[in-house]
Amino acid sequence: MIRTRCILAPKELTDGVRISVMSRHTLNDGVTPDLRITRKLYDIHLPLLAPNPRLIGDYYKRDLPWEDFEEIITQ
Repeated sequence: MIRTRCILAPKELTDGVRISVMSRHTLNDGVTPDLRITRKLYDIHLPLLAPNPRLIGDYYKRDLPWEDFEEIITQ
């Protein structure tokens, strides 16, 4: 079974293997490390499964509507 959780949620015994699919562990500016995300919160980091960092920048910095973001990532 695959389940999703917020990366900031504490790790629990019932989680199994936790995989981070974030392109990078930064704040919304894409540069500043998010100090809340520590190695103890996940087991494996697979950024290749994340949306393109430029697309994420379009969402956060250039006001790309969520509906457009979803449409692009599901193509």
